[in-house]
Amino acid sequence: MTWYTDPLLKNCRHILIEDIQKEMMIGAYEHEKKSAQPVIINVELFVLTHAEGDQLQNAYNYDEVIRTIDRVLAGGHICLQETLVERVADELLRNSLVKAVLVKSQKTRAYERVKSAGVEIFKVQHD
Repeated sequence: MTWYTDPLLKNCRHILIEDIQKEMMIGAYEHEKKSAQPVIINVELFVLTHAEGDQLQNAYNYDEVIRTIDRVLAGGHICLQETLVERVADELLRNSLVKAVLVKSQKTRAYERVKSAGVEIFKVQHD
């Protein structure tokens, strides 16, 4: 089943914020604890809005995604990408307009001859 057939999400806007590039302290290996490394984060939001009236104050503000990621990264070293995507997803779901979120993280220097190594999570807001 695709997201647009899910009854919970069918009236949602599908917002995509793609290829957010960050340098961050991430990794469980000792060599990863010594310096920041590049990470690409992608976020998909399913937002329940319908009466924007072409006014920003009536819509979900995309800036919230970047601010949320920056807050999570400011918390210090994260060992696992699983932890990173979970924290970002949980924070984004605190906004009552956000009904579901998909967060994907990719470490671009994790392995030689590999474009990236990543993880993603899909979470739904529960009342």
